[in-house]
Amino acid sequence: MAEITIRRFEEGDSYERLTDLLHAAYAEWLLTNQRFTATDQPVEMTRKRCASGPTWLAMAEDEWIGTIHLERADPDHLIPEYRDPAVAIFGQFGILPEWKGRGVGRQLFDVVKGEASDWGCERLMCDTSENAFRLHALYDHLGMKLVGTFDWPTTNYISWLFSLDL
Repeated sequence: MAEITIRRFEEGDSYERLTDLLHAAYAEWLLTNQRFTATDQPVEMTRKRCASGPTWLAMAEDEWIGTIHLERADPDHLIPEYRDPAVAIFGQFGILPEWKGRGVGRQLFDVVKGEASDWGCERLMCDTSENAFRLHALYDHLGMKLVGTFDWPTTNYISWLFSLDL
């Protein structure tokens, strides 16, 4: 089995390739009629989201197999909990289907957890569909707790908010 390494997405890396990775990683959700932003976001949205904070890639040799993004709280965020300066938010968290269950997600999560802690944040948060039961179990396994809900105007589900004290 190939060694998995984690590195930061860098200037010169392909936003098209990252977008393709996200689409492949999130394809399963389209099959259940859950429209996450990353299921079909255009390259410009990937670029915009990456501009808001660091993104990391999980790699097996030169293959991109997973990704995660981290950003600081935003005082204008739609989700009230994401306005708190003590909070860091992760998203665009996706692993290629053939790599799921091999610890790639844990490695990516540990990177953002460490970065959020280095930023001085007290909590790490994310949100996901109320119907994404596999993700609920993953976040529970990672030590996160369900702390609320939010109804995005651009999705077809209620989001559950998860939080981890750092």
